[in-house]
Amino acid sequence: MKPHNVTSVLLAGPRDSHKSSFLMQGAVKYAEGGQNVVYITAFEFESLPPPLQGFPKPAPDIFALIKFLYLPNWKDLLQYVFHLHLHALVPTVLIIEALEHYCTNSDTENSGSAAATAASHAALICAALIDGVAVCAKRSKSPAHLIVSLNEQKSQNMFSPLIDIFFTDVVWLFQKDEDDGCNPASYSMTNLETTFSKARQHKIFFKCETVDGNVVFSKVSFWENL
Repeated sequence: MKPHNVTSVLLAGPRDSHKSSFLMQGAVKYAEGGQNVVYITAFEFESLPPPLQGFPKPAPDIFALIKFLYLPNWKDLLQYVFHLHLHALVPTVLIIEALEHYCTNSDTENSGSAAATAASHAALICAALIDGVAVCAKRSKSPAHLIVSLNEQKSQNMFSPLIDIFFTDVVWLFQKDEDDGCNPASYSMTNLETTFSKARQHKIFFKCETVDGNVVFSKVSFWENL
């Protein structure tokens, strides 16, 4: 069971839906607020993701407050998480880009029970992340946050039960509008935050402008299910 002082947030959707922009903006906001932020990705950035429209430009030194880790595979990720308790300064915000990359174990893809083995491996990764963030919350004596992105996979059904177990606070679903014919393409993101029997949902529509490279919000709406 996830501790009460640990928050888990998931951003899920197509690979090209600008989830990295939202992850990066979250990292910047938390760092500006004095949180210890660690941003983990399997691949080094060639350039920063497009910024979000309406947010102030980060101070030049703000990225020095964010620790970027490039961990190429799941073994490196687990080694880092399992040793968090040894760190003198633990993160209070742990951001993982492309969770599906770490949930893939090439050693078992050709085994007879590949589907079951893959699901078990993905569950191991998610559980280790939650446990690691719980350690950070205990060590820092303050709430800690796990924020991850997940790109859609052919085996998406494998992740559905894991989302229900490990990401119980906020889930943002990203979708690409395939029918608008616009250039740049339009996207939407819907949150599925639920509290007891009341669900408050927000839907945000956005696109990435080619002129200035910003992710531009075109409409925000919300509704409540009682």
